[in-house]
Amino acid sequence: TPERVFRTMYWVCLPSFVAGMTWFLWPAIDKPASWAVVGIMFAVTLTPRDPRGDVMLFLAGTSLGVFLEYWGTSRQCWTYYTHQVPPPIAVVAHGFAALAFNRVAQAVARRLNVDAPSLALPSQAPDSGSELEALPGAASAE
Repeated sequence: TPERVFRTMYWVCLPSFVAGMTWFLWPAIDKPASWAVVGIMFAVTLTPRDPRGDVMLFLAGTSLGVFLEYWGTSRQCWTYYTHQVPPPIAVVAHGFAALAFNRVAQAVARRLNVDAPSLALPSQAPDSGSELEALPGAASAE
């Protein structure tokens, strides 16, 4: 089933990223900020909400990371200790960052008891009527 495929992709991609990023930042593991990053990565990875949405967001962020990292490193706006243009793990980090920011936004929305954008398919989302009806200024069918 598609759910099983996305769940498998989640448990392959995210732990692989966490292992790779931990290896990449290992030269600075003695810094408290590195400990915080590793802790955040484990927390995000070990709390999957919607494997399909999480994988899609991770892949979309990674796709954007290709362009952002190549642009920045090839123009020497920033550099990495590996001197790669760009390091592959930095590209994938954009996907993980997108997922982490989404998790924070969802947690804040739950805490404030407000609706947050969902990555669920329309058939999976709570039925609140037509999506067009929810848009500001949308014409009513009445």
